Amino acid sequence: VGCEPKNYEILNKLPLTARAIEKEFQLTAMPANRRINDLMEAGLISREKAGEKIKLTPLGEEFLKYINEIRNKVIHYMAELI
Repeated sequence: VGCEPKNYEILNKLPLTARAIEKEFQLTAMPANRRINDLMEAGLISREKAGEKIKLTPLGEEFLKYINEIRNKVIHYMAELI
């Protein structure tokens, strides 16, 4: 869920409202809400009430940190190969 490219982009842009996610990623309400719900079910994001900003959970923060560490290692190793 979190590694799917569009979901990963959303995670990196938070905190945002659902409406801001729709605008930023050119999504209609249904696909945006589906992505938000998937990320919430995975425990990566949370929001108190509809209309409020969606934010990363501690798990979401750790997830992004881990993915960024992996990406940096890959970039480093690729640079050594070139």
